[in-house]
Amino acid sequence: MAVRPVPGKRLAVAEDSVAPRDLDALLESGQIWRALYENSAVGIALLDTDGRFVAANPFLQRMLRYTERELRHLSVFEVMPEEDRAAGRSAFVELLSAGPHEYHRERRYLRKDGALVWANVSVSVIPATPERPTMIVKVIEDLTAQQRMAEALQKSEARFQAILDHSPAMIFLKNLAGRYLLCNREFQKIAPGSYWHVIGKNDHELFPPDQAAAFRANDRLVVESGEPMQFEEVALHSDGRHTSLVVKFPLRDAAGNIYAIGGIATDITRRKRAEEQTLALKDELAVDAAALVSLHELSTRLLATGKLQPMLEEVLDATIGLLHADFGNVQLYRPESSVLEIVAHRGFRQDFLDYFATVRTGIATCGEAMKRGERVIVEDVLTDPLFAAHLAIVTSAGYRAVQSTPLVSRSGDFLGMISTHFRQPHRPSEKDLRLMDLYARQAAELIEREQIRAGSRRERTERSRSE
Repeated sequence: MAVRPVPGKRLAVAEDSVAPRDLDALLESGQIWRALYENSAVGIALLDTDGRFVAANPFLQRMLRYTERELRHLSVFEVMPEEDRAAGRSAFVELLSAGPHEYHRERRYLRKDGALVWANVSVSVIPATPERPTMIVKVIEDLTAQQRMAEALQKSEARFQAILDHSPAMIFLKNLAGRYLLCNREFQKIAPGSYWHVIGKNDHELFPPDQAAAFRANDRLVVESGEPMQFEEVALHSDGRHTSLVVKFPLRDAAGNIYAIGGIATDITRRKRAEEQTLALKDELAVDAAALVSLHELSTRLLATGKLQPMLEEVLDATIGLLHADFGNVQLYRPESSVLEIVAHRGFRQDFLDYFATVRTGIATCGEAMKRGERVIVEDVLTDPLFAAHLAIVTSAGYRAVQSTPLVSRSGDFLGMISTHFRQPHRPSEKDLRLMDLYARQAAELIEREQIRAGSRRERTERSRSE
């Protein structure tokens, strides 16, 4: 017996292409098929041989923002970007002629509001029978979220590469087999060829044998020790031999296993005779390496953590350690009341937390940074007008200097603030502030990710209620 539509869940059927009894025959597998069709997490469409929509399940209607009645008056090519339509028609014609009777590929579609939807599409032909014509079924998996994440990752990687390429130090990353995974522009001055000539090769393919052997020996020492190590390495440049001070450090995965070796090298040829300057440079590179290792390990831990609060506390602890601060807090922006609210803190007594529980624009460094949209540094709170009205609580809290850095999303939305406080008058170095920006970016991405998740949860809840 043919399955009849459930009230309120009517299929979108083309009135002039296929009779309802023909569509019922296609869905004759019963209630299980109907449940899959109507509640599937992928779009399902039935097309006639002209590519016009005969039926579209609820998920596809939501994906494309069209009602079932609207889709019945469209062809599948009309919901493709104009530049994709020729290829779509060609594949469709081939499907119906001598070509394979099914194919799988990625496609782009246009929602009713003009937004692009990326999808993985499986297309099959249902041969004609004496009772009904040939039909085409499309199963459409929405890849838009994955595509946006991939684009965001590409942008993030491009920003990271830009930071590396503007560093005066040579920076590189190798796997445990010694093959280069990453290098910056400065490193390419000692390695022949372009970036892509370096990537995938090992030291023996790029450098003279004695030089390559020395590099690999130092790599093995780092892996064996499991700790960052400093070396003086000699490399042949176009103008002769140069000595570089190299900090090499292991990178670990979430399980704690070493999977790669990073390196930061600074040319000290001209400074070789200045031992005091060289020692200072070693200390500086060690701090840089430790900060990079800390940032990487922090990122690895955060990927495995699901709750925002402990993640923000991790970032705050790392930031306090990076800047050698004594206190710190993270505030989230509450747009409904236009205030900053403390959500994570270290080192403060309850009276301070109560006093600055919520902060409006222009109040103290965090409020001033919110007002300006940029970092604010106060080197001595006792002499800065921003704290004239708050000296009693600030003096009681025990800090003299503070910096506040805004947390901003990729799209430029203000999300919150991260602040660090110092017992003595102080101004962080520009190098520390640049590293601080990486931690701030980490915190902003965590907040943004949680907001996206919360939005998705609300959307699913609302969708469930509406259905």
